[in-house]
Amino acid sequence: MNTGFYTNPIYLEHDTGSHPENANRLRAIQEKLESGGLLERLILQSGRSATSQEIKLLHSEKLISAVEAAAESGARTLHTPDCIISPQTFNAAAHAVGSVLDGVIEVAERRLDNAFCAVRPPGHHA
Repeated sequence: MNTGFYTNPIYLEHDTGSHPENANRLRAIQEKLESGGLLERLILQSGRSATSQEIKLLHSEKLISAVEAAAESGARTLHTPDCIISPQTFNAAAHAVGSVLDGVIEVAERRLDNAFCAVRPPGHHA
């Protein structure tokens, strides 16, 4: 079975401090895959950033611009106190979207049997 494992160091740069959704979530996944001998059985994929056109398929230009501007300005939250951001949040999110899209395409076109995308920030606030 060909399983793609999509991850990239840029996801660790989405800095949420001590918030429960933090970079340690991805570190724990990687450590368990390594210690269990599973990582070597996966097809490692570093993914890519989504294009602005791909992101606009689901999000308005206004929202995209707001997220990018807030991250670049050094804001620590976006819209609500539990939506923590950092200067690399927009870049990490764009890369997460591109990686998930690539994983879906690879599976749909049968180049991979399945894919696991260890990406962040998570999309539950989108």
